[in-house]
Amino acid sequence: MRKKLFYPILILILFISLPYHTFARRISHKNFIAFILSKAAVANAEIMQQRKQLLRYYYHFHTDPTVVRKHSKWLIQLAKDYDSPYFNFNRTRAWTSLLKRVDVVPNSLVVAQAINESAWGTSRFAKQGNNFYGEWCFTKGCGLVPTGRAKGAKFEVRKFPNALASVKSYMHNLNSNEPYSLFRTQRHLLRVAGEPLYGLNLVNALTMYSTKRQKYVEMITDVIKKYHLADYDMVNGANKHKSHFFDWF
Repeated sequence: MRKKLFYPILILILFISLPYHTFARRISHKNFIAFILSKAAVANAEIMQQRKQLLRYYYHFHTDPTVVRKHSKWLIQLAKDYDSPYFNFNRTRAWTSLLKRVDVVPNSLVVAQAINESAWGTSRFAKQGNNFYGEWCFTKGCGLVPTGRAKGAKFEVRKFPNALASVKSYMHNLNSNEPYSLFRTQRHLLRVAGEPLYGLNLVNALTMYSTKRQKYVEMITDVIKKYHLADYDMVNGANKHKSHFFDWF
């Protein structure tokens, strides 16, 4: 009699518990997406503020150069902050270089890469170091030592004071470092064409983000599509920035 009751009860338990765990996982994923999106909104808003100011000065570069000279310290500091190699704002290439760098990162990429790099925020580096993008540092004590780090290797996985700092650093990485120059160029071309910045239109330029190269691009693309992250590329106003004539240079 007990055996006859055991199996129906087991099936009932599985029937009840499996949907619950699936539901709980969906809630957890939704919360993580919302969490990263909230940080992306703040970081992108700051970048957009810088970009708008930069565009205003670029307008004056063509109409009233005295305004540019008046604000040259701000421009040079911004160029340094974004690791631009050009500081002579009497030349167009300095403006072009900086306009390519001072721009937003699509929300779908911000979220998809955080999902991939931090395993939905469950990785050791996310939990202990607020690092959601696997960024390294090279000063002893600057981060967490990865388990199984090769003998003689000096890198650590960087620690951040909070999640926002991690998101800002990730964006700065894409906006300033040489391996992502193709990403910046493609983003600039979208601006020139007056097109919105969708992550799926830029993800192919991220082959250098991982040693997996094209496989990594495919992974991020799959994450964007599976969780419908492209829907978030228009939510914070960053993509509502219309193409400006001076974005064309």
